[in-house]
Order: sequence, then structure tokens, then C-alpha cells
Amino acid sequence: MTEPRPFEMNRLVDYLQHYYRKGVFPFKPYTNWLTYSKKPSEYFNLREFAFIIDKDGEEVHLRYRSFNDAFEFEKELCRVSPHKLDLGAVYNYVPKEGRNRVDFRAMERELIFDIDLNDYDSVRNCCEGATVCGKCWKFIVVAVKILDARLKKDFGFTALLYVFSGRRGVHCWVGDAKARKLTNSARSAFAEYLTLFEGDKMDLKGKGRGKTIIHPMITDCYNVIMTAENGQLVKDMVIEQSYLEKEEDTLKDCKNPQLKEELQRIFTLSKPESRWQMICLKCDEKTWRSEREKLKDQPDKLKNLPEPPSDEYKLFLLQWVLSRLYPRLDVNVSTGVNHLLKSPFCIHPKTGNVAVPIDAQKVPYPIY
Repeated sequence: MTEPRPFEMNRLVDYLQHYYRKGVFPFKPYTNWLTYSKKPSEYFNLREFAFIIDKDGEEVHLRYRSFNDAFEFEKELCRVSPHKLDLGAVYNYVPKEGRNRVDFRAMERELIFDIDLNDYDSVRNCCEGATVCGKCWKFIVVAVKILDARLKKDFGFTALLYVFSGRRGVHCWVGDAKARKLTNSARSAFAEYLTLFEGDKMDLKGKGRGKTIIHPMITDCYNVIMTAENGQLVKDMVIEQSYLEKEEDTLKDCKNPQLKEELQRIFTLSKPESRWQMICLKCDEKTWRSEREKLKDQPDKLKNLPEPPSDEYKLFLLQWVLSRLYPRLDVNVSTGVNHLLKSPFCIHPKTGNVAVPIDAQKVPYPIY
């Protein structure tokens, strides 16, 4: 396999011109997507495009661009070859003509979710900031699995497009008609439902009642994480992020004295793999049941199996896992109908990577 050539930022203009003018940009499927089976004059020409160009080292945003059809869009994109291409809302008037009208307003836009590894800096120990590696990319893999499950199971959405941002994250574009027509307040409600964090602190808010009764959505998210790749994904992340290296970090949120005392003993085990297995045996019911099934014909070993996990023990592991691996969403991207966002298939100007769609069931690892 040929190694990819390193990105040369000083040649970005040449790259962009080649990308747009030599038939690399997928104009036909791209414009077909944005028409949603309607005539261009009924939908596509009402969409705002924003071209971001470089002028003497400064970004200049050319907003409210709109096009009558796919041909006009292709011709202008090739002519300008912008450094970035952003997508906006569908308006009640053609944007380039109606933006000065007093009743000019955004009518529709895809419901979008933005996941960025910057927001995981408090829980990823391998990298920080703009730096990304295969270890911390697994946070994105988990986030996509959870988001995909929630959007399909809880809301019945089917038109989901996941797009690599070009650097350190993923955008999810929900294109169902009922999603595109959501008001700002409805989008805020969706974002709030899917958000468990206020800053870096997890807060289950009204998603549970009492100490051990948790909303089924929360439980299902935990199960998605624990069963992904037959449990190997979460195990790898726990080990790679060194979550079980220090006793005080592992148990700092454990409020049950008995459980804390029991878990302190796992640190006599030298390997983090063994520590993780023991925590799961004590606190995860599926792991406990699986182990009991394995040992059912070995009574001498079966008698050493811990007691079934209590609700409080299960709650500890659920909170411990979700506080580290649950998706951290940029709520501002989701809530505004007229919010601009980087378009699929544009080139990230700092990495040279293309914002390509990805398969939610098999999220690939980007090459840097």
C-alpha cells in the first residue's frame, strides 16, 4: 500500500483547484442529497451556502450564496475554490436575493450533532487539544454507536449521515423531513435529552428517579458501550487510557464503603486486564451471569464467584463508565436552525483531509 503524501499547507490553493475542477468533488450525489427528491427551484435554491476564502491571511466569509441548480453551484464552486465550504439553512426566500427582507427567515435545516475530541481532554490521557491518535479516536467510535442507537431507537430517524470532520471529530446530519422542520426549541429539547454533561461533570438530571432507578435510555447506552465489539472496545479503552492505574482515581466517586473496600483489593492484581475483569464481575450483571454459565459444571470454582451485583454496585459501574465514555456533544451546533456548519466533502484547510461520510457500524480510523 502506498503511503499518503504529507499535506503541504502552502499548496492548499493548488489542491483545492484540482479537487473542485478535476471532477474529484462528488457534485452529482452531493446536490442530489441536498434536493431531497424535490425540484431545485423548490428547495435547493433556497439553501444558504457560505464560501470561506483566505484574503491576506484572514478568513473572509461570503455568506448567503445560493444557486438555481447543480450546474450553477458547480460552476461557482470551481471558480472560487473556497478554503472551506459551509452549509446553512433552507430559507423562505432565495438567500442571495431575500436576505434584506424583513421577513427573511430560516425554515429548515438538518438536525446536526457535533462530536469533537477537544471536549474529551479531561478523560483522554493519550492526547490533548488538536492531537489525535488511534487510542483516543475510540471515543468517537463509542459516541457514534451511542448516537446512532438513540436516534434510531428513541426517535425513529432513518436518514442519518455521519461525516468525518477532517480533523478530530464527526458530524451527524439527520435528514428526515420531520427532523429538518424542527424549531429551535425542539432542537434544544433533543440536545438536552442526549446530553449528560454540564462542563466536565456528568449530571443525570431528571433522567432517573432515586438512587438506583435510571432512565432506560441511560441503561441502554451503558449496554451499547459494554457490548461493543463483544466487550473488547471498552476493555481496550480502559487499559489504553490507564483508568485503572491509580486506586484513588478509580474509586474517587465510589460512595459505598463496602464496595470501595472490595474494589481496593483488585489493586493487588498487577495487570489492568485482571482488574477490569474483577470490577465487571462485581458490578456488571451480564458479566457475572456469563461467568456463572461458564463455571456451572465446575462447582469448586463456582463457589468462589462473587455474589450477584446489587443495584448499587451496578449503578457505580454504570456511572463510572458513562462519565468517561458517554458522548460529549456541542449543543450549540444542534439548537439553531440557521447555524452554519462545515459541509460534507469539503477539505479541512489545516490537515488536507476530506470530510467524507463514514459507516456508523464500522467507524474507520483516520490517517494522519
